[in-house]
Amino acid sequence: MSLYKKIGFGVTAAAIVGAAIYGGYKVSQHYGYFQKKQTIKQKIGFIGSGMMAEAIARGILEKELVKPDQVMGSDPIPERREVFKKYGFHATENNEEVVEFADIIILATKPQVAEEMLKHLKNKNLAEEKIVVTIMAGKQIGWVKEHLGEKSKIVRVMPNTPLAIGEGAAGIVSKGCSKEEVDLVVSIFKSVAVVEVFEDESKIDIVTGLSGSGPAYIFRLIEAMVEGGVQGGLNENDALELAIQTVIGAGKLAAKRRAENISIPKLREMVTSPHGTTEAGLNFLDKNHFYETVSGAVVKATERSIELGKN
Repeated sequence: MSLYKKIGFGVTAAAIVGAAIYGGYKVSQHYGYFQKKQTIKQKIGFIGSGMMAEAIARGILEKELVKPDQVMGSDPIPERREVFKKYGFHATENNEEVVEFADIIILATKPQVAEEMLKHLKNKNLAEEKIVVTIMAGKQIGWVKEHLGEKSKIVRVMPNTPLAIGEGAAGIVSKGCSKEEVDLVVSIFKSVAVVEVFEDESKIDIVTGLSGSGPAYIFRLIEAMVEGGVQGGLNENDALELAIQTVIGAGKLAAKRRAENISIPKLREMVTSPHGTTEAGLNFLDKNHFYETVSGAVVKATERSIELGKN
């Protein structure tokens, strides 16, 4: 008796499995159907090989979207180049080499460094051939187009720091790109982040205030929770571990319940028993304008992003 019959597969199922194995398909563990692996044929270059660039490059490699020889990073610091090399990527200190190599160029560096690279790109008449992705805070698409020309293909991305561990959130806007080109960039960032695509670039300022700066708000919350635990008698390490896990667990629960159409206010209500401990804590937060303070922080960070974009 064949293995397929032993486990209850018919001839058709066996044929599908065979096709999946030998035809380059994979079985989706979540949805139970066969999917063709999505791969990126284009070469990807990073101007700047810091932690953010490493995380993106590592993400697309681990998700098997690219092979190592499709990626190149430039950086003046030898240690950062060595980090790229350990993944099998190309590494150089010459930004111009990345420009020549890549079909998609990701600007993960300071604006003054990017400016020199953009000049080279235009001088080589490559500005209209490449997709240029900027993750530089405060630099709008118009700034890039001033250097490359109106026919250039620009994608602006605002990621946040949890992207470094594959748990990021990113907003994306583009100009001069086809839908297929935008989808290509989205696939890159989806390897390490939740991605939202916008038509209006002004939304990126709001993304900056919300998710771009948001991790700092959460870290501040953790600090405050730890302080409360210490005041109550816990040692700092125990309080920190509990606070961090509370934030992680609450976030995961919110995401899971959102998929079940359970709202955040409803989740809050489910935790809050009448006249209980949680209600006492929430009442104190409300009395001290916690809700308005946090939402106001998002607004202030958004306003600052707008100011920086004018410079």
